Amino acid sequence: MFTKNNIITAALSLGLVGQVCEAQSLGAISFEIEGWAYVPVYSVDADVEAIVALRVAASASPINALWCKQIPDGSWAAKAWESSFPEEVASYVIDYVGGSADDESLDELAYLWPIDLDIAVLVGFMQSPISPVPFGDGIYIGDDMEPIVYSLPQLLEPLSQTGYPAISNISGSPINTGSFSGVGIDPEPEPGDPCVTAPDLLGVLKTAFSASMTDGDLVDQVFGYEYGLANEGCGGGCRDRIRRTAITPWADTCGTWEPTGFEQRATECVYSWERSVSGTRSQTFTRTYRDCSTATCTQTNTRSGTQRRNTIAIRPIGTECSGVGTPPPAGTACKCRNSFWSDADTCTETGWAPPCVWPTTGGGGG
Repeated sequence: MFTKNNIITAALSLGLVGQVCEAQSLGAISFEIEGWAYVPVYSVDADVEAIVALRVAASASPINALWCKQIPDGSWAAKAWESSFPEEVASYVIDYVGGSADDESLDELAYLWPIDLDIAVLVGFMQSPISPVPFGDGIYIGDDMEPIVYSLPQLLEPLSQTGYPAISNISGSPINTGSFSGVGIDPEPEPGDPCVTAPDLLGVLKTAFSASMTDGDLVDQVFGYEYGLANEGCGGGCRDRIRRTAITPWADTCGTWEPTGFEQRATECVYSWERSVSGTRSQTFTRTYRDCSTATCTQTNTRSGTQRRNTIAIRPIGTECSGVGTPPPAGTACKCRNSFWSDADTCTETGWAPPCVWPTTGGGGG
C-alpha cells in the first residue's frame, strides 16, 4: 500500500524528484482520461510548468486544446486553441521547449506527442507558431457570449454542439461559473461521485508528473494516491485512465556498404555507396479501470530504408576514375533517416502495431 510519504521517498531514492534538466522539455509520459489527453511541459528545473490538454474524441466544438498553468495563488488559468490540425498546437509547444523546425531532433519531440503528427505539416506550422488565446468559463475571455454563459452555463452545451468555440465539459464534467478554476471534472457521471474539479485533477496530474519524468509506474502510483485524496468521501474506486509510457529510442541496425557507381569530376572521383538499415522502437500503455484493476498494451513501430553516402578520391590530371573507391568510414552513424530530412536517405515507418484492444474490465491486455 502506498502512502504519500513512501511514494515521495521512492521518488527521492530514484533521483527523480528535484532533478535538473538542461532545458525546458516535453514530458515522455502522458495520460488519456475520458476524451482528453494530458501531457506535461517541464521547466529548466524539472518543475511542471504547464499541462497541455488535447481533445482525442470527436466534437463539434473547434476548441481542441488547452494550455493550463497554475498561477501563484494556486488556481489555474487556461488558454485555448481552435484548430483542426494537431500539428498547429504541437508547433507552439515544441517551439516553447526549444525545438527547431530545422533540427532533425524534431522527430523525437514529435514522438512524445500523444497524437500522431505529420512532420512536414508540423514543420510548416513551426515557421510561425500560433499562441493560444485566454480562455475562461468554457468560452474565450472577451467573447460576446461570455457574460451570457456566465449567467446561463447550460447554454455551453448547445453552443458547442453547433460548432461555436465553446466547451461545456472537460473529461466528462460540466463547466461551472466563476473562472476556469471552476471547471469540474468528474470521474464518472454517477450519483454521489461528482467530486473532483478541474483544479483538483490538474493538481493531481501536476503532482504525478512532478514525481518523475521517466518512471511511468511511479507517476501512476502518485496519480492514484493523490486522486484518492481529492475524491475522498465522494465514491470509491480508481479513475479510469490510460497512461502512455515513454517511447524507447530507435534501435537501428545496418547492413554492409555496397558500391553503386561513381561520378568523375575535374579533379576528383566521387564514389557512391549504400547500405540497408532497419530499426524498431516500442511504447507501452497501461489502463487503470474503475475497480483499480489494470491492463497493458505494448506497441512496436518498425522502419526500414537505405542509407547513402559518398566518398571522394583525388583524381590526378590525365587519369580516369575506376573501381569502387573506399567505403565510408567504420564510424559512420547507423541511422535510418526520414527522407524529409535527407534527400540521400529513404526510410519508411510501418506505424504502431498491434492496435490496443482493451477488455471491458481489467485483468488482461490488448
